[in-house]
Amino acid sequence: MTDLGYTVPDSVDPLAWAQSQSPAIFGSETSGTSTSNERKLATKLAPLAKDNGTELTLTGSGTTRTAQISAGLYVIVDDSTTNPSVPMIVGTAPVSDGKINMKNAATPSITKTIDGTRSASADIGETKTVTLTTKMPNTANHDSYTWRIYDLVDPGMTVDISSIQVAGKSAGSGSSAHFTVQLATRTGDSVSPSDASAASGEFVGTKTQALVITLDKAQLAGLGLSAGDDITTPIRPSSTILLSRMIPRVQF
Repeated sequence: MTDLGYTVPDSVDPLAWAQSQSPAIFGSETSGTSTSNERKLATKLAPLAKDNGTELTLTGSGTTRTAQISAGLYVIVDDSTTNPSVPMIVGTAPVSDGKINMKNAATPSITKTIDGTRSASADIGETKTVTLTTKMPNTANHDSYTWRIYDLVDPGMTVDISSIQVAGKSAGSGSSAHFTVQLATRTGDSVSPSDASAASGEFVGTKTQALVITLDKAQLAGLGLSAGDDITTPIRPSSTILLSRMIPRVQF
């Protein structure tokens, strides 16, 4: 509590004291969870829990795992080495069933190369292959998951939609689709995927639309990659004068 900026009286239960304050120190904030007192406390306690805690024995398969624990207050630490969840504090009552969703904590990075290099020039009518590379997310603890890359294709660049691949797989269609390629409204560097429509043929770059490449959880699993592996997405233009820019986002 001292590390959070609070002085707790001697011989007093720190958590009981915190919740007796007005407003309560934990659970009453409205500014979001990333800077909340609960998140700060969990982060402070995480090294102690990792070094001195008990590893849970999990059973189950797919996205559901079960652990038998007594009622109480726990610091849960994800020991995954690939984009682990943030530490969390979980209180349990004497109930027969409970659920915790462990989520990827880090914002995935993305690189963009043109014909294998980070910088390249192009002449009118010249063909270049743009490749986006990011990391395979950890989807094991999610019932559903949506992975998207937004690519801002500026005027002067014409993209061959059929050339786009994700991890060596073409889009496909119907129940055999490996991913979808759509066009969404673009305002500057902001993209609105909610109004996305199917893309096919050639896409001539514009300042009002962006390419949206989307995979769901099953399609991600179909790539045959492990969490943390590179996902490469080559996009081959039909012709180009300018090189495109991109804004990567992963949503779930």
